[in-house]
Amino acid sequence: MKKRWLLAGIASCALLTACFPARMTEQPGFLLEVRDRNTGAVLTNAHVYWVKVRRDIRPEIVMREFRTDVDGLVRFDRATDWQLIIAAPEQNYSWEWYLCVDKEGYLPFANNVVEAKPPGHVLVELKRAKGKERCSWHATDPFGFNLPGLTAFAQ
Repeated sequence: MKKRWLLAGIASCALLTACFPARMTEQPGFLLEVRDRNTGAVLTNAHVYWVKVRRDIRPEIVMREFRTDVDGLVRFDRATDWQLIIAAPEQNYSWEWYLCVDKEGYLPFANNVVEAKPPGHVLVELKRAKGKERCSWHATDPFGFNLPGLTAFAQ
């Protein structure tokens, strides 16, 4: 009986205030694997830049750098949190995620729109290059990685 009253109370509160709680993904979870495109060999010690942007009136940007391990892998654990969704869209916030992988002697890979629910295993194959192109973050809106002379693509 108490449970039914509690649910009715939450439902009426949501209707009266035009807001409701929802579980939001703060960071998607997946396993990233980095390999040489031509040989298929794993690339150890490659730089992996992960940026998460909280879209709000004043965006919050968190950048983290990882290195691939001896198997060419980096694991990203899924993180979620409760958010109060308000009927006025400008009062809510959302997350965006960006990924860039680079290693000396290879062209960088950038994915400027990582999905909230990517496949469990993401394979990035880097192509050999003579230049020293690196991942470069564009810190003003629109956010993303700048890759001069390169096209960013998603696998």
